Amino acid sequence: MVAPAAAAHGYHIKFANTFMKWQASLAVAGMLNGGPVFKTPQGEFFQVEPNTGDLKWMSPESLGYIKVTEGRVSMTAARSTSFIKFDGIKGESRVSVLGVDAQGRVLQQNSRGETFYLSPMGDMVFVK
Repeated sequence: MVAPAAAAHGYHIKFANTFMKWQASLAVAGMLNGGPVFKTPQGEFFQVEPNTGDLKWMSPESLGYIKVTEGRVSMTAARSTSFIKFDGIKGESRVSVLGVDAQGRVLQQNSRGETFYLSPMGDMVFVK
């Protein structure tokens, strides 16, 4: 499903009602295989499939992670060691998911109204 205003920017949302329900209340929990993992206010985790816009739900136990806390790194025993968990980040803000752009990047919006995506390393890249 492509929102008319979004078509000009080249991104789409498949489950617009779901994302509207969580507007400005999602947290980026970390990065898994180069894509952001979101945490809902209810403590559920999901990723957005870049090719289809589908939500891929996951349990916290299935993630297994490398935890980054104030410069220290620790690892849990896990099936997947490619999940980098963001923890203890100062100024953690809530985000909204806007959609997936033509390159398969999940576009987000922060509380200041800035649109961005996260690079595979977790860096914010702002878009206009």
